[in-house]
Amino acid sequence: MDDNLIERRRKAFELRFLVPDGVAYNAENNTYIAEHTDSPAIYVGRVGQASFCRYGWKIWNAALDSAVVELPDVKEAKDIAYFNADVVDAIERAGLRVKS
Repeated sequence: MDDNLIERRRKAFELRFLVPDGVAYNAENNTYIAEHTDSPAIYVGRVGQASFCRYGWKIWNAALDSAVVELPDVKEAKDIAYFNADVVDAIERAGLRVKS
């Protein structure tokens, strides 16, 4: 994949998933974590991997920009470990927990 396409997807991803407050960004692995302040939501994203959103627990592929799976209600970050261990690790490193 050419660098220009990766950069455009990264920017589109940023605009779509970042919320104003509670945002964490780890430049080392290009992971974004944002906890929504006005609703029970948490967003975790990594370009080219998956991110997830509390609204219906739709799992989005940031690179493909499409919903790929829906999960049942999740109470704790460890409950999604089977899906993407990197996402769980990112949540825990940021000290965030999925809100019930």
